[in-house]
Amino acid sequence: MADQYDMDYERVAGLKITGVPLYLWEENNFLIIANRYGNVINPFDGISNRRVCSMQKFGVLTSARRWINDEIIVNSNGHEFKVSVVEYTDDWSPFKPAPFDKVDDSEEDDDNMETISKTWMEEELEEPEEGEI
Repeated sequence: MADQYDMDYERVAGLKITGVPLYLWEENNFLIIANRYGNVINPFDGISNRRVCSMQKFGVLTSARRWINDEIIVNSNGHEFKVSVVEYTDDWSPFKPAPFDKVDDSEEDDDNMETISKTWMEEELEEPEEGEI
């Protein structure tokens, strides 16, 4: 891993950590993992208040030239856990969405209602006579 780092080169990387046991979900534990890849630039907001604890995302300033995709071993009380650290990208823009970028949920619902109202509904079926299916 050391050969892919160059101190003259830095970039921003979004990383996602998965596989951390729930009882280890503390900011200090995530910082220990994150600092292996660079300096944390996007803090861990509200770790203790999260409802979904399947993963934690954060940003680092790293000198790694390749995408980060690692599996590391975390030791706790004599137990070993495999933890995945994967670089990811999210669509991001410094600009607010324009009106044509937004999807209005009420328009979608209206379209669905029109479709349902145009659907052919079969009238009550007559009871089959004896021998009919």
